[in-house]
Amino acid sequence: MTSSHDPTETFPHKATLDPNYHIFWKTNQSSITFEAHVAAHGYVGFGLTANASGAMYPGDVVMGYVSNGQSYFGDYHTDRHGQPIRDGSQDWTLLLATEDNEGTIMKFSRALHTRDKPDDIDINSGISHVIWSYSREDPIAPTNYTYHRALRGSMDLELVSGGGTPVGRALL
Repeated sequence: MTSSHDPTETFPHKATLDPNYHIFWKTNQSSITFEAHVAAHGYVGFGLTANASGAMYPGDVVMGYVSNGQSYFGDYHTDRHGQPIRDGSQDWTLLLATEDNEGTIMKFSRALHTRDKPDDIDINSGISHVIWSYSREDPIAPTNYTYHRALRGSMDLELVSGGGTPVGRALL
């Protein structure tokens, strides 16, 4: 199953992270906006890792889902294998979360530089190590995200200066 939704606005950049996970983005001088289209009805995770190998930690991630029309969303970080840890400073902003028969769409933004060290990773020109995950079922509680199993990966992308063409390697 793949989401056939068009993005909610014009985004100059896009990448297919997985056949079921498409990400669109745009930047300006101070912020970045993403729109994730995921052909699944569970949680959606997206973020950055400081680990050049694409490992999920140390990571700066957003996690969210839609259940019964209600959206749940948060800014998290990872420092090990396991549940993401909710940041004390919520620097990502949810702009849209919706779900239909085809899957989930989440749109969110953040400043390129948050000053929330060590929980957040600055987004600079050049290569960014992007990580992603999703599930087919909603979490049992808003902060209890189940293990993603094989529904995850990483990709090197040029978020600020580059186009949607992936650079480097993709780890699925």
